[in-house]
Amino acid sequence: MSGYYQQRIHRALNSIAPETLQLRVSSLPDRDLAMAIEALDSEDGRRILVLLPPAKALRVKQEQDYLSRLRFTSSPVSY
Repeated sequence: MSGYYQQRIHRALNSIAPETLQLRVSSLPDRDLAMAIEALDSEDGRRILVLLPPAKALRVKQEQDYLSRLRFTSSPVSY
């Protein structure tokens, strides 16, 4: 992600009250949230993970582990 968008996201995260941010990100699906956090810089990603309830944070970390093991290829799968 370009620095421009990272700066915009960082400013947006800092402008939202922690309670509001927690409510918004807690409602996202675990895998979607894991992918979004991976796109952020590490400081912003940690800030979001800290706000999550412990069970949600664990599931998001499990999704991050799963996503890190995936391999994307451009070749079609044949059966």
